[in-house]
Amino acid sequence: IITTVKLEISKIKEAKEFMQKVEKKKEAVKRSVESREEEGESTFEFEKGERVLCGRSRIRGEILERSGSSYLVLLDTGLRLTLKASDIEKTRKEVEISIPSFARTKAKAEYEMDVRGLNSEETLKRLDDQMEAAILSGLKSFSIIHGLGDGILMKRVHEYLKKRSEVESYYFARPEDGGMGKTYVTLY
Repeated sequence: IITTVKLEISKIKEAKEFMQKVEKKKEAVKRSVESREEEGESTFEFEKGERVLCGRSRIRGEILERSGSSYLVLLDTGLRLTLKASDIEKTRKEVEISIPSFARTKAKAEYEMDVRGLNSEETLKRLDDQMEAAILSGLKSFSIIHGLGDGILMKRVHEYLKKRSEVESYYFARPEDGGMGKTYVTLY
């Protein structure tokens, strides 16, 4: 018990030392930024064509060119001004982290898919689209009519469903509803 307490005390000391180092680095960076701002330097570099906010009124504009520590800016009002870098700031759009967008599928979720007559590749493509659409639309269950035939299509559909983590269960329909020619799928 004593060694455990000593270990915990030493870990607490290490953590405090680490936090003090982080705090010192944070203060150093803050002083550096403040001194650059006092000297009239901007903490950002601007590029030609970049959208910015200008002056105290924060009028939107576009950087046309750089001249030393100043920039020629075309304001949205049509005026051209030469401003110090300290009088310009990036718009929020340029400062924020961009978030990837996801393309939404064109397929619509169906309650009952009929894939009879399609080959395995076409069926799996349609089933992939169906799964994506069902998940995006919140559809929790649907059925697939694959027919009996030689059972090849049914086997490929079941192999596909077994691999998908979103599938809670799948099972054949009752005999009066299509039996082994139709599969019901339930999603999580």
